Amino acid sequence: MKVENEPTAETPANSTPHSAVVLGARVKNIVGQGEVSAHGLVGEIGVVLVQVPVGSVADKAGLQEGDVILRCLDQEIRGVDELFKTFGDAPKGTRITLGLWRLQQHASVEVGVE
Repeated sequence: MKVENEPTAETPANSTPHSAVVLGARVKNIVGQGEVSAHGLVGEIGVVLVQVPVGSVADKAGLQEGDVILRCLDQEIRGVDELFKTFGDAPKGTRITLGLWRLQQHASVEVGVE
């Protein structure tokens, strides 16, 4: 999995990332009541896909902008750092299921670990 962390104005270079690139897609933590409400979530949980370029691994797996990743390898994902750790624990060459919240419904997609 290719991971690129980029510090933002809210995230100094030495702190936990709030946004990153995963599977070629830009993802970020759910932060604030506005984002919680917009996605129909119960709290600041999960990682939202904010940009999924056409042809990226995320796109080919069927991930869409606005999807919220809630589970990876049967573990709850509360933020970007947990997604990195959990995804990083997956053996290369395997396929894993991501549990999603899409359009206020549960969904899942399978992705390959490279």
